Amino acid sequence: MKNIKKLIVILLMAVFTMTCFTSCFDFLESFFDEDAYWDDYYETYYSAYDYELNKDRVVKIDLIDYTPEVTEWWDRWGVGAIPDYEYKPFDQSKVVVKEELPEEEIDAFLYELSAKDVYQIDQKDSTSECNTPYGRCVRISYNDGTFDLISYGFFYREEDSYKTKLYDSHYTKFLADGEIVSIEDIGYNWYALVAANYFDTKIVPIECEVEFIQIGEDI
Repeated sequence: MKNIKKLIVILLMAVFTMTCFTSCFDFLESFFDEDAYWDDYYETYYSAYDYELNKDRVVKIDLIDYTPEVTEWWDRWGVGAIPDYEYKPFDQSKVVVKEELPEEEIDAFLYELSAKDVYQIDQKDSTSECNTPYGRCVRISYNDGTFDLISYGFFYREEDSYKTKLYDSHYTKFLADGEIVSIEDIGYNWYALVAANYFDTKIVPIECEVEFIQIGEDI
């Protein structure tokens, strides 16, 4: 009888352990369900250049080096702590034109630009913000005077005798008078690869002077 009781206890413990393990495994599986999370993430933050909307509007595409005075805020703890500030209008005096895309290549360039979704997040949804784009830029000019900049730049942050090299890449939309409509963080991505296929000048981030202001504490 004692052996039977022991066997029943062992079986019950085995069932309980398997149930617990299965439940825990289900929980972990759902917690680390990358597909479910990242699908939503892609829908929110990935988009492509709108070829159909813009193909008949573009009048010029050129490659420029743009080096304005930049102020960047960085907050590790939440967007609510980032101070209010004003975007800097586009300063043509800070432009050096490196190349202009031949007119007959504009359509193909725009089509390739639109062929792949790229990561784009508005600064309002980010903890990193700057008041103007800078660096080596593809400038897309439209027939109404508005224009876009795809910019790649870097700067050095000095702290406690150490230098840290920080990269920035943005997609910025401008009104005809040079006022900024929006700045989106993008990352060194498909747009850079497309530009590299059309311009002889290297598509690389270039250095700019950036005033770095830390809000909050490092994690």
